[in-house]
Amino acid sequence: MSSEFMEQQARDAAPAQQGWSPTETIEQLRRHDETRDLVGAFEAVVDFSKSVSEHAGRVYLVGGAVRDELLNEAPHDLDLEVHGLNPEELAPLLAPFGVAEATGKSFATYKFRVGQSEIQIALPRTEVRTGNKHNAFDVTAHPEFGITEAARRRDFTIGAISKDVLTGEIFDPFHGIEDLDTKTLRMVDEKTFGEDPLRVLRGARFAARFGLTVEPATVEKMQAMVPEVGLLAKERLREEWTRMLTESKKPSIGIELLRDVGVIEHLHPEVAKLWQTEQDPSYHPEGNAGVHTEMVVDAAAELARSEQLDPQQRAELLFGSLSHDLGKPSTTVATNDHITALGHEAAGVKPAESFLRTIGIPETSITRIAKLVEYHMRPPALYRERDAITDRALRKLARDVGPSQLLSLVLLGEADHRGRGPFTSPLGEKKFPDTSGYHTWWVHHIERLSLADQPEPLISGRELIEGFGDRGWKQGKDIGEVLRLAEELRVIGKTRDEVREIIKASSTPSDAITELQTLLDTER
Repeated sequence: MSSEFMEQQARDAAPAQQGWSPTETIEQLRRHDETRDLVGAFEAVVDFSKSVSEHAGRVYLVGGAVRDELLNEAPHDLDLEVHGLNPEELAPLLAPFGVAEATGKSFATYKFRVGQSEIQIALPRTEVRTGNKHNAFDVTAHPEFGITEAARRRDFTIGAISKDVLTGEIFDPFHGIEDLDTKTLRMVDEKTFGEDPLRVLRGARFAARFGLTVEPATVEKMQAMVPEVGLLAKERLREEWTRMLTESKKPSIGIELLRDVGVIEHLHPEVAKLWQTEQDPSYHPEGNAGVHTEMVVDAAAELARSEQLDPQQRAELLFGSLSHDLGKPSTTVATNDHITALGHEAAGVKPAESFLRTIGIPETSITRIAKLVEYHMRPPALYRERDAITDRALRKLARDVGPSQLLSLVLLGEADHRGRGPFTSPLGEKKFPDTSGYHTWWVHHIERLSLADQPEPLISGRELIEGFGDRGWKQGKDIGEVLRLAEELRVIGKTRDEVREIIKASSTPSDAITELQTLLDTER
């Protein structure tokens, strides 16, 4: 193996440039607080690479770590590819790092952890798709592959760059460095690219995250793969959609690409209708509801960063922004030279839920995102009437949407306002709305009244009206009494599931009131 490998390496691509040495890489990692936990992991990578080198093999950093370095960013992932050793030769070298066996022998991949960091190790390999499931591939390891053949299975050229861990030499057989410089997204190989339809969504994620333009041949190939995207497992769709929205400064770039290649039109018709829905130009000079939605999503991404939302909050805010106007296609009416969409908030809940289920969002998050859609007009409305608004009204909104959701709802209202324009001032200047006063007012009152710290209600009025089959419960004093009793039961320690089971077993609100009151009397 070793002589064949060395001959192949000698014939293969020359280094494209010199990258950071191991010492320089560690210095870069130490400069970034958020990646300090990777320092120990990279030191382990260096030790492992030295061990492989002593056995006539070679270890390369591949994928995102090299791309991030070329963008002068500290790497966030440490993915390795080991050349020149077969699995039997590699196994004893991995043992000191706690690796007992491959994660899947057919995949020729291994993992070990250092602190919170996971290091993934693979052998050069070929992958031939054998079915529609995410693991339906016939994988064959090829330790003798050179750099070029090993990189051929990569999806895009910017991810087909590799770096020798010990020497720092960077290899770029498919000109990914040039594509990074020109902000171009290009597939590596048309045949291998088509093996995994998830690459269509991944392309949208990369385009959005790095502000890339997809070259025409890659767009054409992605268009041909759209029917297969719908066959992917929902958890794979969820991950790519979530990462596209949450990791990008301008998620709209990815959304536009998904429109261009046909994903949204063919797989998400409820979303596609936004671009067919006109808006009143006096309020929305930017154009149709789809253009507005893209602007709102970009504004929400900026707000999520500035407010340092946690990953779940960020994802729910971004999905709420994408879904917030899905009720407009069914409610938009043109009358008297104006275009209105009265009631689009409530009308948007069902199409939002449909879209989110299609891409595998968990039901608990769907419920929370649906509330953002339903109530997204309320914070701006309260702000407009701020001189007359009572604390009780603010507390009611917190209860309606859920206290932990209130900030996200406020931010969605702000993003919705920012996602309009530009408007022409009397002096002819083009300006976008200023939301600084809105933001300051809401943050002040959320903190003053501790609105985000209120306990979550066990059940909401909307759930009682829509979530319990065909009973036809209507808004009224009985539902208000059910909510009051549920709140009292929450105070004494009863869970959401316990209360919901009682309500579900009750034929009418009156029956539910009786049962809840009985439980409350028993537990007091």
